[in-house]
Amino acid sequence: MLTKKSAKIRKEFVCICCDYNTCDKKDYTKHINTAKHKNNTNVVMALSNIEEKSASFINTNTNTNDTTIVCNCGKKYKSRQGLYAHKKKCDALENGKITNATNATNATNATNNQLTLTNDLIIKLLNDNKEMREIIIKQQDQISELLPKIGNNFITNNNNNNKFNIQVFLNERCKDAINMSDFIKSIQVSLQQLDYTKQNGIVNGLSNVIIENMNKLGLYQRPIHCTDIKRESLYIKDDDNWEKDVNKEKIKKAIKDVSTKQFCALSKWTKENPDFQNNEYKQNYYTHTLVAIANNKEHNEEKIIKKLCNNSYIKEE
Repeated sequence: MLTKKSAKIRKEFVCICCDYNTCDKKDYTKHINTAKHKNNTNVVMALSNIEEKSASFINTNTNTNDTTIVCNCGKKYKSRQGLYAHKKKCDALENGKITNATNATNATNATNNQLTLTNDLIIKLLNDNKEMREIIIKQQDQISELLPKIGNNFITNNNNNNKFNIQVFLNERCKDAINMSDFIKSIQVSLQQLDYTKQNGIVNGLSNVIIENMNKLGLYQRPIHCTDIKRESLYIKDDDNWEKDVNKEKIKKAIKDVSTKQFCALSKWTKENPDFQNNEYKQNYYTHTLVAIANNKEHNEEKIIKKLCNNSYIKEE
């Protein structure tokens, strides 16, 4: 006996909440994890709670009267037999119509109440969501406006505090520091320092002279402090006042003055060695030293300033 192979019926997955259907279980699983499905589910659950309460209200009121049968004349009977016996005598009975007026009225009112509550809830939920979205958007706009102001105030206040701390450090803790002009006058270039310049070049030589004399002073007696190595921010004391050397004019003048002192030291050496032109060793010493200290070009000044910044750097307190 031949039998027809029944066609395989694909199972369909349906989401009533979202009016969505698919034959692919993976797509259905993906759907129930979406925000749209979760929101719709929450609304349906809320409506279900109201429907349950409404149904309970309807049952409570209808169950007490569902066995009551009312004649058109208004008399009530608990059984159809009683009504049947009555309707033979009832003059008000027309066309044999028997109604359950109480049940119909209660059911209609309960249904209307349920629909009203459901509609009110949906409208309230929609309004609440709209208001919530408007509040969130408004708050985001306010935050966007406030963030730059907060950031700028923080930066401004932070900068002001840093400047204030630097001024306190310089004017109170370093108030007895020596003036830069007096510091330069106090420098005496030795023959050892001249030799160092001859062997290591003008950048290292001049830096060495200034740093060696600077290290002889205490931290609070020095005439120069650096607060930012990268930007080469220098504060120099002169004429009994601390000022930021914005254009680096003061530090460059100090470097040139120390360079002049090197020439003076070499000149003093020639006076102490009048035979240097006739002595090959002394003549070589003089020539090489003069070439070294005379190579004080502008790009060398920048390198010297960088070394001085590293040596005089102090953290802002």
